[in-house]
Amino acid sequence: GEDSLGVTLGITYRPSPDFEFFLTGSMRNSWAEKAGQDAYNDATIRWGIRSSWDLPFSWNPKGYISGFVFRDLNGNMKKDSLEPGIPDVTVKVGKKELITDSNGEYNIKVKAKKVLVAVDAETIPADYVFSTSSSKIVEINNNKTYTIDFGLTTQSGIYGIVFYDANNNKKPDSGDDFISSAGIILDGADKVFTDSEGVYFFRDIIPGQHTIKIDINSLPIKYIPLVKLRTKIELQEGITYVFHIPLRKK
Repeated sequence: GEDSLGVTLGITYRPSPDFEFFLTGSMRNSWAEKAGQDAYNDATIRWGIRSSWDLPFSWNPKGYISGFVFRDLNGNMKKDSLEPGIPDVTVKVGKKELITDSNGEYNIKVKAKKVLVAVDAETIPADYVFSTSSSKIVEINNNKTYTIDFGLTTQSGIYGIVFYDANNNKKPDSGDDFISSAGIILDGADKVFTDSEGVYFFRDIIPGQHTIKIDINSLPIKYIPLVKLRTKIELQEGITYVFHIPLRKK
């Protein structure tokens, strides 16, 4: 009963990728094709603003961490079926502390993007040293379970963590930066480098007096140690000597 002709025009202005102004308009002319049908015109105008932004909220994923503190009888750094767990050892998961049960096991539900899992060396038996790393940073994916085991063995040894002491408490915490590839020298001869968690080990060390030296050239240039570059220690038989190395920025 009618024919029409229409046209639409629009314009946008975008001062940034996340913000724009727009104006659009359309007009239509309709005319009658038979008696009794009225002709008419109509027009529509639209204008507005489009924008996008990030909300100031984030949700940490939820995961599960479990494992054993165990006696590493064969020294392979893995818990085998016949290797016993060690009870009453404190495991720190972020800010929370857990105590291993009679089987040496611990488990916890965590809600975080990443978390530091570490054994409190002061709670391990006096005649044990670590056969594995004493700490590990875990990146959490939602609803995933992570198994983190810590092995101990009866040897005299020296271990520690090289870290940027962000809160200046002289202790490695989850908020500190752990320094990898830092060189530590024992008695001017044996040299080891810290792993990805900033941990170094000297194993099977003869009891007695020893000297620990920090290779200053191996540290990132923006850091300097908060302890002496060369330190003498007295190592007892069957004891893990803990010597952490905090750093500060220049």
